[in-house]
Amino acid sequence: MAKDVKCGVNTCFYWKHGNHCGAKNILVEVYSPDERAHSSSHTGCHTFRPKEEF
Repeated sequence: MAKDVKCGVNTCFYWKHGNHCGAKNILVEVYSPDERAHSSSHTGCHTFRPKEEF
């Protein structure tokens, strides 16, 4: 299991300074359940939650 998860999506609620992910759990799934992922472009992070900006 990864000890340090990096994420460069700074518009995500869970993004922390230094490109760290602060989510307790992370879910990444294939975009289409009928296909197998062959590269990262075939997957998506379902943990993403937009950061609320005021």
